[in-house]
Amino acid sequence: METYDIEEIKSKVEVMSLREKIEYLRDVQGDIMNEIEELESVESEVEELLSDAEEQISEKYDSEIGAALNDVIAAHPGEACTLIPNITLDIAGLRFCFIFWSGEGVSQLSVGILGRKQIIRTGDFNAEFGDIVKQLFPEAKYRNMLFDFNLTTEADLIPLVKEIAEKLLSINQKIEDLARKYGVWG
Repeated sequence: METYDIEEIKSKVEVMSLREKIEYLRDVQGDIMNEIEELESVESEVEELLSDAEEQISEKYDSEIGAALNDVIAAHPGEACTLIPNITLDIAGLRFCFIFWSGEGVSQLSVGILGRKQIIRTGDFNAEFGDIVKQLFPEAKYRNMLFDFNLTTEADLIPLVKEIAEKLLSINQKIEDLARKYGVWG
């Protein structure tokens, strides 16, 4: 890849005739356009490789989260909880979806909440469930049906997933009461 310095180009064209300037500048412009096209092609391929790598890492962590949640469920036979499809723990109609993401030096686990049926009065639910989250997980940030945990290292992910699932199962009755109250149970 050739590098063009505008000051160098200007000094070269100072001594050229008008026709030579035009011809030279068109050549430089053509070379630059060709390099741009080549770079755009490479950029597209790199974007595809990056997307594939991000998808692979997402699948890896989803698999690890699913296995951790299965371990917790297996340790609590007979509890009213299931795993759907891979990373979502359903407790009495409230579905807790565990999502890991990492980027720009920050790793985070987010737990989103959905209802088996649409949650009515979400503002009231958020206030009530937010109080529960503050008690169970004081380090979490709760906002609009989502609570987030910042991770120091990615190795903290699986122990944190298990801890969260265990704590949620420990308040199974509260969750069932909330599910009934906000219309998502049954």
